Amino acid sequence: MRWRSASGVLCLAVLLTPATALAQDRVLAPRDSALVADYLRVLEAKFLRRDQRPLELLADTAYVVVTPGGILETRTLALRGIQNFRLDSATLTNPQVLRDGDLAILTAELRLVGALEARSPGGAIRRVELTGPYRVLATFVAAPGVPARLLAESVTPVRAPGAPTTIPPRP
Repeated sequence: MRWRSASGVLCLAVLLTPATALAQDRVLAPRDSALVADYLRVLEAKFLRRDQRPLELLADTAYVVVTPGGILETRTLALRGIQNFRLDSATLTNPQVLRDGDLAILTAELRLVGALEARSPGGAIRRVELTGPYRVLATFVAAPGVPARLLAESVTPVRAPGAPTTIPPRP
């Protein structure tokens, strides 16, 4: 993490790798900054290194994700699918954390560059382009003094006005 001052206002910039970044124009509370940093570590690991360990550590056993294609995946399927990512970069911007008791909801914009490659039952490799903007909603249980647990995540493609609303078929 790197703190910098811009026009007398304290801003946070988190750079995990040259290709993964967080950009924001407002200051988050320290515990919210920590939650965003934990989530960024998961994104960087799963999208760029195809490493499932950070998600294994952060995700609750009941974790589910709604994929950009609208498919609901369990923790097991999501962890297995990490090996299929072929991304060059992932950038998270404008994170906001909303809290209510032990519940924390992170919303942000995500920009991906790359694709998903999956092997069909017949052995053929199918490539699904993922490059573009997304909206992320991640729900955590974040009790004071206890490490946060990721319960659910939704990654929704952002479509230009008037663009077709087709959903890519499941790989």
